Amino acid sequence: MLPLLLGEPQRNQHDFLYWESHEDGGRQAARLGHWKGIKEKIISNPDAPIELYDLDSNPKESKNLASTYPDIVDEIKIVMKTEHLENKTFPFNKN
Repeated sequence: MLPLLLGEPQRNQHDFLYWESHEDGGRQAARLGHWKGIKEKIISNPDAPIELYDLDSNPKESKNLASTYPDIVDEIKIVMKTEHLENKTFPFNKN
C-alpha cells in the first residue's frame, strides 16, 4: 500500500483490505473492490451486524446495502473472521 500512498504504481494487487480499531467501542472493516463492510461497537456486541456500502455510488456511506447484497456481506464476514488476530493487550472480546 505504501507505493500507492507515495503516488507510485503498486506492485501487487490485493483481494481485500482489512483493518480494525478499538476506538468508539471497537470496529472492524474490510474493503473488497468498491464494497466496504463495517461492524461497529464490537467490544460490547461481537455479533454486531455488518453494514455494507458501495463506495462507487455512495462514497459518504449513507445507504446500507447489507440486506440487498447478503452474498457480499458473507464474503466480508469471512475476511473479518480470518484476518482478525486476537490480542491480549487490546482484546475485542471482554472474556
